[in-house]
Formats: sequence, C-alpha cells, structure tokens
Amino acid sequence: MKPRLTFVALLPAGLGYFMGKGDWTPSSVLAALLAGSALVGAGANALNQYLEKDTDAKMARTKGRPLPANRVSEKNALVFGAVLCASGLAILFFFVNLLSFFFAGLTALTYVFLYTPLKRSTYLNTYVGAVPGALPTVIGWTASGTPFGVRPWILFAILYVWQLPHFFAIAWVYREDYKNAGLKMLPVADESGKLTSWKLVLLSLSLFALSLAPWAVGMSGRLYLMSALCLGALLSTGALILVIRRLREARTYAFGSIAYLILLVFFMILDKKA
Repeated sequence: MKPRLTFVALLPAGLGYFMGKGDWTPSSVLAALLAGSALVGAGANALNQYLEKDTDAKMARTKGRPLPANRVSEKNALVFGAVLCASGLAILFFFVNLLSFFFAGLTALTYVFLYTPLKRSTYLNTYVGAVPGALPTVIGWTASGTPFGVRPWILFAILYVWQLPHFFAIAWVYREDYKNAGLKMLPVADESGKLTSWKLVLLSLSLFALSLAPWAVGMSGRLYLMSALCLGALLSTGALILVIRRLREARTYAFGSIAYLILLVFFMILDKKA
C-alpha cells in the first residue's frame, strides 16, 4: 500500500478541505473523506506495484517490495488493490458527494492506467503522474461543500508544478536504477544533466510565481505573501546552484523542496482569509 505515500496523499486532501471549509471541525464528512481517500490511494499503490513487479525487481531501492520479493502473489495483489479502490470510492460516493467520488476515481485511473505504463515509453510520464498527485486537493475542496471555482485549481496547480522539479531531482539521484529497469525518466536520456538542471530552474521559478496566486485571489493574506516570496527565492536559488554544481546537490534539493512545500502550506493555512 506504500503507507507513507498514502499518508502523504491525505495532506493535500486535508488542505483542500480546510481551504474550502475554513476550519478543522471534526465531522463525519471529513472522516469519510480521509478514509475514502486513504483506501483509494492505497489501492492504487497496490495496483501500481502489481503492474511494475518486473521493473521493481531490477531496481535496488524497490526490489524488496512484496511482489518482487515473492511475499505476495500477483493475484492477491490485484484483488487486494481492486477491493481497496472500490471500498474507498464507495465511501466517497455514499458519505461525501459525487464530485469527490469522481475526482478520486480519476486520480486512481490516471495513476494506474496512464502514468504507470507511460514510465516505460517516455519521460513525459512525470507530467502525467503529477496529475493524480495533485488531484487530492480538488477532492478535499469538493468534500467541503464550498462552491467550485478557480481556487481549488490554484491549489491543484501549486502541487502539480511542485512535483515536477521534486521528482526530476529524485530521478537524477536514482538515474542508474531507472536505466537498469528500462524506465524512461528525463535524467536517463539526459546523461549530461544539462537539460535536467535547467528544467529544475524553470520549474522552480514557475512555482515561485504560481505560489503568489493564493494571495492574489484573496485566499491568504500578507503573512503568506511574504513567506511565499522568501521560500520561492530560496528554492529558486537552490535550483540555480544545481546548474552551477551540475546536479551534485540534487538530493539536497529534493529534501529542501519537501521543506518548502510544508512551510508554504503551513503559512497558507495560518494566514487563510475568508
């Protein structure tokens, strides 16, 4: 189920819910949102591993997973993943609303049937894979019952763009693993790292500009604005350093980008406006 990844996916769902509703008051809808999202995410992760058993077995960091290590059969993994997805979608359908059900289903379908097979054919898979990674913000917003407009898509766009430099940096660190497994990641094709490093700069700057949107539309106030400016400047500087040092600090950038997102979301929630 990739428990850590499943848990992390609940955070954007919670963010979307809070930014839409405005408070964390416990409710049956919030509980159903988190439970349903967790089950759909866990099921999609299990199905992803079912489809990637052969490539996982070729990579040092994934060969210990249950399927390549033969601790779980392919049939059991398939049934397990499908049951979890169906259970999560049922919870969202009956206890949250139709929109949350729809976007959760879209998340699972995109992750399992688009992103997963595309990893074998084109490095553009990362751009597709960032879609299911960002959709939980929209699921959370729709669960809050707040009218659907541009604001949830701003949250979606921030998380979508954030994932791209983050995962390109990770792919650079593990490029030999991906190459051995035959997966088409940008750093595998870009052996010099020049294209990868400049993409990190461009995407970091794009994220910097996009992070100002919550302030521009009145979702968050001046404290958030100042925080977004400082954090964006630091992340963009880190990306420029990668160009100068030829990606030798890619792992540091990847960890730094996680800290960036955590702090950005913290200040967004802290300084939320009506």
